[in-house]
Amino acid sequence: MDFNCANISQCQWMDSSTAHAYINGSSLNCVTPGDSLHIIETASIKALCQTDCPTYSAWTNSSRSLITIRGPLLAFQPIPVISTASSLGDCDDLTIDLSASTGSGGRDWRSVSIHVKSSNSAINVGPLQNFLDRMAESFTPTPVPNYLFAK
Repeated sequence: MDFNCANISQCQWMDSSTAHAYINGSSLNCVTPGDSLHIIETASIKALCQTDCPTYSAWTNSSRSLITIRGPLLAFQPIPVISTASSLGDCDDLTIDLSASTGSGGRDWRSVSIHVKSSNSAINVGPLQNFLDRMAESFTPTPVPNYLFAK
């Protein structure tokens, strides 16, 4: 079989029509649901015998095929984990750490959003929201400058 990251994967047939591919190592830039998988000509995959086939060797090899990859039946749900200090001094920056979040399937997150609200409608949260929008692109611990918070 040929697909992105096939060279670092192990494939296992689960039944006569289902194969699971396990990617060993980083799965960044590997296949995603909707991508294609090619069965190469040199693969010794036999088509299932539908009629009288006295021996396995009489079954024909599968022809070169293009197969669309489906997602898992039970996908992991993302679990966001936000770590930060429980209290701050007046001049302290607030460090936000999203790195313990799980459920991305070994890939970069497709989207991350943090929404800012204030109980005081007179406070402009726009600059803080803009900073957090840019920060959410990276999962490294990021200090939020204290001047973005109302005092």
